[in-house]
Amino acid sequence: MIAFRSLARLAATDAITRADVRCELCGGPLTDTHRHVVELGQRGVQCVCHACGILFARGSSARFRTIPDRVRIASLFDLTPERWAELGIPVALAFCYRDSLRGCGVVCYPGPAGVTDAALEPAVWDAICDATPLAADLEADVEALIVRGGRGATTLRCYLVPISTAYELVGRLRRSWQGFSGGEEAEAELASFFAELERRGERP
Repeated sequence: MIAFRSLARLAATDAITRADVRCELCGGPLTDTHRHVVELGQRGVQCVCHACGILFARGSSARFRTIPDRVRIASLFDLTPERWAELGIPVALAFCYRDSLRGCGVVCYPGPAGVTDAALEPAVWDAICDATPLAADLEADVEALIVRGGRGATTLRCYLVPISTAYELVGRLRRSWQGFSGGEEAEAELASFFAELERRGERP
């Protein structure tokens, strides 16, 4: 199991302002709304001020990369739950991203203890990318494809999100999970999370 740093701070992109909340790169104060960056090769995200967010945008650094804030919803995801399982992804809730340092796709499984991840075989990553046009626009390291299927669903839903939003999902599940299957509170958190994505998302 993998513990991500600062998951509690990812509960919303609009973070509250407190005197002790500082930019994790330069130490400057954070405003009500702030950006996040990833450090390549490290798991999790860091909260940064507006200036640092601009500085590390668009791949201008070999170490840090600013996370964009767009959400897009696939009009079609051309993998059935059965085919999804055949690819070696046994659950109907996962997110995938491209790791530029490892040069491969990675799949992550949120759960009550955090998240487990695994590198994907090239053929599996290609099958996922072929299933949705969103993959062509996916930015390595900073964006993820969340794939979800409900109980008994015959189709899967796919969303392109900031990777900080994918980690937010992990944090919300950890806080709400009860028992073996998650319970009603976790189900309500999932419903709320995906309702927010549906409101925010653009449809290509």
